[in-house]
Amino acid sequence: MPRLCAVVVLIAALLGSAALASAQAPTLREARSAFASGRYADAEREAARVFLEDPALRSAAATLRGEAFAAVGKLDEAEVAFAEAEKAPLAFRARALYARLLLERGRTAEAAPLLQALINAYNEDELGPDRAGSLAYVAMAARMLGSAHDANDTFREAAVADRTRVETQLEWAELFLDKRDIRHARASADEALQANPQSPRAHVLMASNTCRPRSR
Repeated sequence: MPRLCAVVVLIAALLGSAALASAQAPTLREARSAFASGRYADAEREAARVFLEDPALRSAAATLRGEAFAAVGKLDEAEVAFAEAEKAPLAFRARALYARLLLERGRTAEAAPLLQALINAYNEDELGPDRAGSLAYVAMAARMLGSAHDANDTFREAAVADRTRVETQLEWAELFLDKRDIRHARASADEALQANPQSPRAHVLMASNTCRPRSR
């Protein structure tokens, strides 16, 4: 019986240590929360900490740093962060956001390989475990390449994979607005709000003159 008690105590200690390690493990939750609430400096600082502490989250952390830098107009710093992030094999989000930034800065030739890499991943069915997210970034790439039809089809695929994914619905709404398709833009923004009623971007879309919600 004493030996059994000792084993139980050892197991409890190990489980407690594992739980503590898990609680202390770096995550991007705080950084994402800070970004969502407009605290971009805090978001960048927290993402930088995670970048250094967890190799598994380096790409995602670098991507968030890029977004935070871009949000305050530090575009050179954003480029450096996105360039670091997109080195990871499945860095679909980083490639899409990096390409968008390059296009906004008039550097089409530099954006082209990033966009083509996303299209190639789709054509070769190498989308990774987050299929819904990857499809959304492929759709964004198609939109940036000027293929609205392909973008729409791929956003539809992404929505079928996960209709509650907010970013998919918001990017799809932007595509509809490109074509002045207000009805479908409103529907996508509404889907985003149903999934996350606190989404600032969804509220902006719904409140805009071109995507005003219908009266109930």
